[in-house]
Amino acid sequence: MPNFLVQGQHALNGEIAISGSKNAALPIIAACLLTKEPCILNNVPDISDVHTMLSILESIGAKVAFKNHQVFVEAKDISGTSISHEQVGKLRASILVMGPLLGRAGEVQMAFPGGCVLGKRSVHAHTHALKSLGAEIVDDEAKLHLKVGKP
Repeated sequence: MPNFLVQGQHALNGEIAISGSKNAALPIIAACLLTKEPCILNNVPDISDVHTMLSILESIGAKVAFKNHQVFVEAKDISGTSISHEQVGKLRASILVMGPLLGRAGEVQMAFPGGCVLGKRSVHAHTHALKSLGAEIVDDEAKLHLKVGKP
């Protein structure tokens, strides 16, 4: 484990507030789809990617709210399985909604995610994992369509 050694004439003390991480918040927000119970997340960064992810959840029937770095999600009544190209195109992390929505609703349709300054990136790791868990995957140049059979 790395260490920091501070040498000097004066002792350091005080407190700092650590801001929330986008790369932690987005998967956790997507995971809120896995339960019908209300979820409250604290220390969530107030950035456009978080608001886009909340908009995606809202578009499929979840109730969402954001105030003072706190997120509320209640996905009791999922009413949709299709996520608009416009929303998916803004956020690479929109791919994280596939698994939870597939688990809850048995189906998901979405365009390939965008929103990455690095350009188009493969979703193979995600689709491969879901296929190995029993999902049927139909993809073409424009969208992903995933289904699972009823147990």
